[in-house]
Amino acid sequence: MGIDIFLNGLYKIKKMDMRIFTLSTKEKEDERGLKTIMKSSIQLLILMLPIFFLFLKGYSLRWNSEDAFITFRVCKNLISGHGPVYNIDERVEVYTHPLWLGVLCLSTILTKTIESNAVWLSLLFSCLGLLFGILGGIRLFRKNEDAKNFYIPLGAYIIASIPPFWDFATSGLEMGLAFFWIGISFFMLSLVQENKDKIYIALLWFSLGPLIRPDFGIFWLGFSILSLIIFSNFLKEKISLRKSLIFIFLSFLCPLSYQIFRMGYFAALFPNPAFAKEAFAFNAKQGFSYLSDTFLSYFLFLPFVSSAGTIFTLKNKNILISIVFFILGLFHIFYIVIIGGDFMHGRLLLPGLFSIFIAFPFLTFKKLLYAFLIGSNLTWCIVCIFYLRVPYKGIGEKGIANEREFYVTCAKIKNPISIEDYKNCNFYKLGIEAKKSHFFSTKIIGITGFVAGESVHIFDRLGLADPIASRLELTKRGRPGHEKDMPMEWVMARLEGNFTNPKIYYAKKAMECGELREYIEGIRGRLNLKKFIKNIFVAVKTAKMRIPAEPYEAMYKFCFPPEYTCGTTITYRSLEPYFSKGFAAPEEHFRWTEGVTSVIYLSIKKKHLCKGILKLNAGTLEPREVRLTINDRYIGNQILTSWGTIGFNFDPRILFEGRANTIKLEVPQARRPDNGDIRILGIAFVGLVIE
Repeated sequence: MGIDIFLNGLYKIKKMDMRIFTLSTKEKEDERGLKTIMKSSIQLLILMLPIFFLFLKGYSLRWNSEDAFITFRVCKNLISGHGPVYNIDERVEVYTHPLWLGVLCLSTILTKTIESNAVWLSLLFSCLGLLFGILGGIRLFRKNEDAKNFYIPLGAYIIASIPPFWDFATSGLEMGLAFFWIGISFFMLSLVQENKDKIYIALLWFSLGPLIRPDFGIFWLGFSILSLIIFSNFLKEKISLRKSLIFIFLSFLCPLSYQIFRMGYFAALFPNPAFAKEAFAFNAKQGFSYLSDTFLSYFLFLPFVSSAGTIFTLKNKNILISIVFFILGLFHIFYIVIIGGDFMHGRLLLPGLFSIFIAFPFLTFKKLLYAFLIGSNLTWCIVCIFYLRVPYKGIGEKGIANEREFYVTCAKIKNPISIEDYKNCNFYKLGIEAKKSHFFSTKIIGITGFVAGESVHIFDRLGLADPIASRLELTKRGRPGHEKDMPMEWVMARLEGNFTNPKIYYAKKAMECGELREYIEGIRGRLNLKKFIKNIFVAVKTAKMRIPAEPYEAMYKFCFPPEYTCGTTITYRSLEPYFSKGFAAPEEHFRWTEGVTSVIYLSIKKKHLCKGILKLNAGTLEPREVRLTINDRYIGNQILTSWGTIGFNFDPRILFEGRANTIKLEVPQARRPDNGDIRILGIAFVGLVIE
């Protein structure tokens, strides 16, 4: 009996103990689930924090730059039916970002508010670019890391900590779209790595790069080649001819289509700003100043070396994508440096930096070295966020501008977005002044042109929007984008009216000759299929065309001198067609030679008819020595004492037939007259004849 009671008690205790054990296991599972949720939440916060921070900084510093209003004016003209042009009577590609222009125009058609659209779209694209870069990193590196450790997207933190990324997360320019394209490209390649069928959409996406910026051709080709290497299993498998043709078609569809449009519509091989800034000329000295202006301001060498060291030492089968992104970013920065950089602090270095840092592999605290890299770079991020800034306000010594600060100061408000926000700026007031005329000449064409409206033709003296100024010969390097300054004679030559300034005549004449005439005809007037096709050839032919800033030299370069028959008198009124230089405007009976040297160019017809005698009909109020040089050969000198004719004998064999002859008259005693005339005058030219 006692034994039964004891055994029954043990059974109940055991049953109770099992219930306690079962309850304890459930609690442990709940606890593990809670820890998993907490870890996942913390990990999600770690991933999202740089995106959230970039959004906050971009939003707090939201603005539209002066250059953005150039694109806004083009967008308004396109929506109004005038085409993608800045001035409605000239087809000039003033922008370098056709895809951004298209996005802006589409959004403006839907909402009617272009300025705010530019800000919000750019900010959205910037954050999405960072998001997709992080998602690409997750696909490439997360699965190879210990799941028990937090992994840190250091590259995203670095990007979000650099102040120029805050400024150009908006600005109304194409930078936000650029970050979006690079971020999705990184994500696309991570997809191709796992699923080769994604290569088709990836190649099409990569081909959009040159439509964001022409220099993105560096990234476009690199991304495309890398995707093909991955598709062919690192060149171990052959790609069929059919697939090769499809890949080529997808890769070149967008760039080639737009390039044909550019050449046919704008009669140009490159965007107009590329000519204005001489995007293919070497200017490494200024470029290194531009690079140091950004790298030294934020001590970028620390994150740069960290990224390079990690990428090139990490043993991971997916590291090739990071290596390529790093190298392409480096190449893009190198290209920006050798062409001289930009005038906006940091702006053109940002795509390269984004490519370099978005490829930074995710790290955990699992290894001591990784923990050191995470700690040192996050410390740099904190210092950069709170302390490191561009060391100047406005425009620095090297011509590089703290662009946002400059225009915020000009507008006198924190976030200048709409055109009305700039009403306190002188550029806005220039636009109001421009409205009073049908044309206006200025060096500031964004805000001024947008205020002036489409009916006012803006002559851009710096060349971004002007077909002549952009093609001027660059004689001296200076501030990027501000090196060419078009003389006013080129403006006046395109207006109707009678002008006495001979330089205006020379400019008009130059635009009527040779390659310059073909180019001008290609961008003016009605465009039909025949002209479109012709413009493609004109674009190639005139790609290297440069125009001397001095109108006389331009006329001499593009126009062949008119034929001259020996025995024909060249009078003071018929002098211009012979490319005369150093002569004042004609007066009632003569025109003065101006300066010590005066030159006439002419083409001799039937040289054998020339006897070798040059007669000069001129006058002077006091004795003047006149020296004659023909085709760089000194002929002799004569003293002109009053009004009359003096003669020079020369060997007619020194004359050229079928090419220009140079007739140079020198008056060493030329001086300013005593009547207050500021000109240096020589003799009164009446006429000249070669017998």
